[in-house]
Amino acid sequence: KATAFINGTLTTNDFRTVLDQKRQRRATEREARRLRRRKDREQTSTQHFDGMSTDDEENQSDINLFLTQKQEIINEAEHLFDDVSDEYSQYKNIKIIFEQWKYQQNETYTDAFIEICLPKLFSPLIRREIIDWKPF
Repeated sequence: KATAFINGTLTTNDFRTVLDQKRQRRATEREARRLRRRKDREQTSTQHFDGMSTDDEENQSDINLFLTQKQEIINEAEHLFDDVSDEYSQYKNIKIIFEQWKYQQNETYTDAFIEICLPKLFSPLIRREIIDWKPF
């Protein structure tokens, strides 16, 4: 539907209707989960504090979509620096080059304000490294 909207074959109103239908479906699913949890609490005599429950139930299609998109991103990230020399595509290699410059020619290193540039230089490399990071 989004592609049809971009290509101009789907009108703005049609696109909004599709979005409204999806929002309505999610709202209905959310209410059903709330009702199911409320009934479970009543049967088990569990106390409920408003605002403290989480909606951790997701439907399987949303989970599958997320996992598919995540895997596509990870696959693309693996090939992100394919056209770059190994010397410049790894964080540790670039870090060594700058450390050598800093210790061998400190004056030019300082004059070039490298400390200010390093975060921007390393950011894409570090982001690629942690794209599939699972802290828990």
